[in-house]
Amino acid sequence: MSSRLFVLAFLVLVGGCATDMGRANSGADLPSERHSYIVFGVEPEFTQVSMFAGKIKNGSFRQGWAPAVFAGQPEDGFFVTRARADKVLGVTYVVMFNKKFNVFNGLWVPCGDTKTPVIRVPAGKVIYVGSVEFEHVANGVLPTYNTDFEAAKAFLEKRYPGLAGNMEYAPFDLMPVSNGDGCRR
Repeated sequence: MSSRLFVLAFLVLVGGCATDMGRANSGADLPSERHSYIVFGVEPEFTQVSMFAGKIKNGSFRQGWAPAVFAGQPEDGFFVTRARADKVLGVTYVVMFNKKFNVFNGLWVPCGDTKTPVIRVPAGKVIYVGSVEFEHVANGVLPTYNTDFEAAKAFLEKRYPGLAGNMEYAPFDLMPVSNGDGCRR
């Protein structure tokens, strides 16, 4: 219980300052072989997603202890982050607000059999991995997974023109999290 309160307090505190933590610069050039750009769709607008590096062990994502690779809200339904090649990233915290950083409206920490998007970062690519729509329901937050490559491409053409022509689709995997902070270890 205390770890859940810590996570909640941490996310609420950093919510106002983490808007651009790990967000790629809109003038980004094509990636080198040492990293890639990840394009990820998120709805609704005021949903803060935190993506951490980790590893896959026994078919589950195991979050590392380093700070988030990305923590922020989408812009026009998407975010773009840059990550080192050969990393494994997982979405392990989601906080919903009813306005930009106004009223906390729900927390999602994947536990037990709940699966979360996991991304294996390739070398030198611009990849659209898919989209997630989070819905606040009576007893938590419900994710729905989908794909809209054309919307992601239109977003890149508008916001990241240097990356748009090179985007490929590389879908995320859905895996349980073996060590989410809101779960028993």
